Amino acid sequence: MNRIGIGRTAEVFEIDNEKILKLFYDGISAESVTGEYAISEALSRKIPNMPKVYELVTEGTRRGIVFQRIQGSHMARVMLKNPAAIPELVRKFSLLHKSILSVDLQGETLDLANVTDVIERCRESHQLTVREETIVERFLTASDTRQVCHGDFHPENVLVDSDGTLWIIDWITVVLCNKMFDIARTYYLLRYAQSPEKKPMLVRIVERMACTYISRTYYKNMIESREDKKMFTCFFFVMLLLRTGEGIPEE
Repeated sequence: MNRIGIGRTAEVFEIDNEKILKLFYDGISAESVTGEYAISEALSRKIPNMPKVYELVTEGTRRGIVFQRIQGSHMARVMLKNPAAIPELVRKFSLLHKSILSVDLQGETLDLANVTDVIERCRESHQLTVREETIVERFLTASDTRQVCHGDFHPENVLVDSDGTLWIIDWITVVLCNKMFDIARTYYLLRYAQSPEKKPMLVRIVERMACTYISRTYYKNMIESREDKKMFTCFFFVMLLLRTGEGIPEE
């Protein structure tokens, strides 16, 4: 098989023009793989702009999932090659995110992470006093709306096909929470996320300018009321705690 992609948890191989294999590394547990399969299979029935899920497979000691192949590139690469397309891509990106956040999982029996898991991750960040942890826990509990949050919605997890249609992939981080949790994380990733790759100063300056435009446009598309602004501010603080706990030196 021809390898066409590589990530932190898996490699992606071409099967044919219709299918690809996401083959997880040996260190990824069977529970994680079967969990992603179940989540992807259920959500693909709810979200039209999501690749179909076919089957679980085993290759030697490694487990994998067979997905529908989307002929295209991830959104970040498309924007880099065609800056003039950025405004329209960000508009579609925002609409796609809104459609995900409005998915109704009533009747599904998926074992998804929820606000309790988010609270625990905040504790593990070790950035708060006990009193502050209590305040954050009460806020997250009171604001919980159990909406479908992708958990890692950014341009490298969105594919653009030859027709300009956007497709969302990689659901291993999905969580049921208030939608503003996902919006705040996406805004941060668009605006502030840093790559460990060394780049010339001029390239970094241009990238920062583009990121500022993209993140501001996304924010305007997603934040529609004064109440949204207030909730966004609170969830952005929570997201910063979690990001600090991820230990990314560049940030």
